[in-house]
Amino acid sequence: MKIFKQKYVIVTIALFLIVTTKNSYSQEFGFGCLGFVGGFVGFESSAFKPNDFNNYVSDFNETRKDTLSQQLDSFGDAKGFRFGINFFRHNYNGLLITLKSSFSSLNQKNNAAFLSNNLTFTHSYDLQLQNFAIGVDFGTSISSLLDWKVIDAALILNRTKLTRTRNSPNQSSQIDNYSAEKIAIGYTLGSGFILKIVSDYISLEGSIGFTFFEVGRMKNSENNSYLTYRESSDVPMEKFIKAGGLSGIIQLNLSFPL
Repeated sequence: MKIFKQKYVIVTIALFLIVTTKNSYSQEFGFGCLGFVGGFVGFESSAFKPNDFNNYVSDFNETRKDTLSQQLDSFGDAKGFRFGINFFRHNYNGLLITLKSSFSSLNQKNNAAFLSNNLTFTHSYDLQLQNFAIGVDFGTSISSLLDWKVIDAALILNRTKLTRTRNSPNQSSQIDNYSAEKIAIGYTLGSGFILKIVSDYISLEGSIGFTFFEVGRMKNSENNSYLTYRESSDVPMEKFIKAGGLSGIIQLNLSFPL
């Protein structure tokens, strides 16, 4: 605890010195003239279109319609956290350029419950989207406090996972873990704003745009079987996610001058 407090004090003092000495050092020594580097952490929400999987969900509910106490909801909106690095951010005569990389882990979990022989059975489906992205944005300053990211684009590598858990009374849970057979390659395109809280050092960033990707077959990691179109089917679901959709990001940036 004592070491943690010391580190906290050191970081606080360092930030204070950076902010208070920016103007005097920038002119004399070119402080920050090469741009800024830093990290960020934030929240992300992403829509997607798992059309065939939602047909699976509809069939699940239809099959148990007379015994359902809680129906299984459809999928299409994952939320979670993201973090990353701004490798480089610089102002070229009014044109702001940022090169960055990030990792996000988003999920959506839905549950269902139904009765059989006066006993309650539950099924849960936990869908996870893991995205690694490398991107660039181009923008301009609107004021001393606000920057506009005119174009915010990134290449993404997506790994999709699905965990199905079936719980029966007085029995052990049956867990099936599925993963996308291949890593999906896609991209995002959007726009956003950066609100400067402490000059160029601490800022709040928000973005909105569209994510474009698709996911094929989902494979069980234990028995190498595939997720099927229906529970009673033997035909593998060929396209688990047909397309991406609208996405939104809000994050806190911490930057240091080069």
